[in-house]
Amino acid sequence: MQAKTRSLLFKIHSYLGVALALHFVLLCITGSILIFKEELKDLFSLSKTRATTSKILSPELNTNSNQSRSRAYSKIYEKLRYTYPNHRPLAFFKVDNQPDHIQFRLSKDPKGRFSGAIRETYSLSTLNTVEARPSKASNDFFDWLLHLHKDLFLGSFGEYYMGFVGLLLLVLFIGGAFIYKPYMGRFNSGHLRLSSLKHLLSDFHKFAGLTSFGFCLLIAGTGIILSLSDPIIKYYQFSQLDELRQAEKKNIAISYDTQSFTKVIDEILNKNNSYNIDAFIFPKTQFSTESHYLALINPKEGIESRITELSIVDATTGQQIEKRILPGYLQALLLSEPLHFGNYGGLTLKVIWLFLTLIALFLPISGFILFFKKHKLSTQRKRQKTGREESFNLPGRIRWISAFALTTLAGATTIYFFDGFIQMVGFALFILSFIYFLLRTIGINIRKGQGI
Repeated sequence: MQAKTRSLLFKIHSYLGVALALHFVLLCITGSILIFKEELKDLFSLSKTRATTSKILSPELNTNSNQSRSRAYSKIYEKLRYTYPNHRPLAFFKVDNQPDHIQFRLSKDPKGRFSGAIRETYSLSTLNTVEARPSKASNDFFDWLLHLHKDLFLGSFGEYYMGFVGLLLLVLFIGGAFIYKPYMGRFNSGHLRLSSLKHLLSDFHKFAGLTSFGFCLLIAGTGIILSLSDPIIKYYQFSQLDELRQAEKKNIAISYDTQSFTKVIDEILNKNNSYNIDAFIFPKTQFSTESHYLALINPKEGIESRITELSIVDATTGQQIEKRILPGYLQALLLSEPLHFGNYGGLTLKVIWLFLTLIALFLPISGFILFFKKHKLSTQRKRQKTGREESFNLPGRIRWISAFALTTLAGATTIYFFDGFIQMVGFALFILSFIYFLLRTIGINIRKGQGI
């Protein structure tokens, strides 16, 4: 790599790293806690949850009997309809890492939107309620933390923004790998120089980046995909399911009684005997059609269990009319969440994910320190050459970086506490300050060919 190219990559890596440092630290800390969400819920009893419910499957469920599973679904559904007679069911989902638990969503929304739906989690073995959350306004700490992690409480805009941050992090990681390549020719991998704190910090920064490189690429990549979940699902609906909408009967009456529900469940399990139901969506919701039940199903065993298929059931006849494999982009979306949070391999994998996250957390902290140490040394050398005396005035770079931090903090605070026009001003303040920072640090300094 030519010296000029490497110098350019180093500048981009340095300035982009400083711009993203706060985001990176926030994502690492919140992500580390969310990895152990279920374990922490049990430990602190934040909900009436698994601490009082048996985690051992009943003998019937241990045999993977479709008949016993169907009977459990029906009894839970009957209890749910009795508890919420004025709500209509939207869907139920298998709870991650809890094959004995399913979560139902119910709503009064005539358009079948999931936002604000009631969430009821049940145990298939005991048929009892495990967790109930009345609405999206839940005060659950982990819900709050998840929104902070994925969208900064900014809704869809926040998700797209965090996806953009993930894309910049990918550029940061890949750029760091190219910068590290010449260094590998001079020292062994993991070499640490103890001659000074600056050298030690710099070498450990490189070592941490090398150690967590693959992990960081995986987390950033899956995070980008998850941030685009809404448009991905909508694209599938309006491309792959469009022929169903064109052929379906309009304004048909959907029966929500237990008998009709049981008939559809039995049809899916009997036609797909070696499959489990991962998700079940009722007709006339935002994620289904007017006259079809949709079920995401997975083979019970083997590597194929990671491949999700779609079972389509006609609501008027209760018969499965088609089973199709989901396209690659939707499979990628379904695989991204467990890969992102490491919640598919038990406690051992979660500990590994935490260890790698803590290593990655060292990158923005050490990089931030190295950035200011380097420029502080550069400023001192310039003063020695020009004969200027030390002053108590902050260097220009520290002043405007401090202004950037305060501006983004003010923007984020405005977005969180206000609505309407003032919130839009907060959005503009947050985004424009970030864009200005990138232009100030990368564009202007590259053009001048010098540091800040």
